Amino acid sequence: MPYYGTWLGTSDFNQYLRGIRTPQMAFRYFFTKEFNAMVGITSATDWSDGTRQYNDGYARSNWPGLMSEVAYWSDRCGKIGPHNLKFALGAYYGRDKENYVDPNNAANYKDDTINAWVTAFRYSIPIVPEKQGNKAMSVLLNGNFFIGQNVAGNKWLSTPSYGAYLRPGNDAAAPTLFGLFAQASWWLTNNVSLNGLYGYLKYNYSEWARTNSAAARDRINMSQTYAVNLLWDANKAIRFGIEWMTMFNSFNGKGQGTGTGAGFADGSGTINQYRLAAWYFF
Repeated sequence: MPYYGTWLGTSDFNQYLRGIRTPQMAFRYFFTKEFNAMVGITSATDWSDGTRQYNDGYARSNWPGLMSEVAYWSDRCGKIGPHNLKFALGAYYGRDKENYVDPNNAANYKDDTINAWVTAFRYSIPIVPEKQGNKAMSVLLNGNFFIGQNVAGNKWLSTPSYGAYLRPGNDAAAPTLFGLFAQASWWLTNNVSLNGLYGYLKYNYSEWARTNSAAARDRINMSQTYAVNLLWDANKAIRFGIEWMTMFNSFNGKGQGTGTGAGFADGSGTINQYRLAAWYFF
């Protein structure tokens, strides 16, 4: 997940590995003040959805979610508030045990085990650090790059967290994916910042899945989001914000015929959003 995010909506940019809260245990060790590493285990399934907690391929697997990260944090280039120079490379690995039952013969079933993994690099760079505790004219760049496969377990990418689908012969398969999130923040004054945000996500489905699998055909193939917002910290407890965001989604395909609903919509779409927000920090 990015080290610092200025999105206004609770679900804005979730599909670009923004990060979610999951049950987990982790151990982080600092080799020096600047170098550290983390290892841990985390819930392999979507713990927050009562219909999935115990009845999906990730829960049926014998594996928990395994995670790790190596990181470098330093004040050598200055900082902006709590945001100093940070680089980290992290990874996740789990297993997804999918099963197929013949609808015409319940005795005819089989299991497929598919890898679920993500590797991500995240960064925070104070390009123009604050001066004597004043953030005016400071510039911060931060974000991530990621690549993975079969990420539906914990829904890390929110709605587009796609997992396995059935191929001919009823074998389970899952697409790989890659993407990024980037954010540039410019403090006009110590308490006012202008922020530009961008996210990109791409799934690599096979030609067969894009054209023949109804489940895969209706899924997002590529997503891009742009946003600009202005934040004002009135004091330590109150913040105001205004934002414009546009999102473009391209799907694997579209259904045949003239009906309405899933499978019959256009193969792509765009949505614009405008937000005003106010926060009170306790």
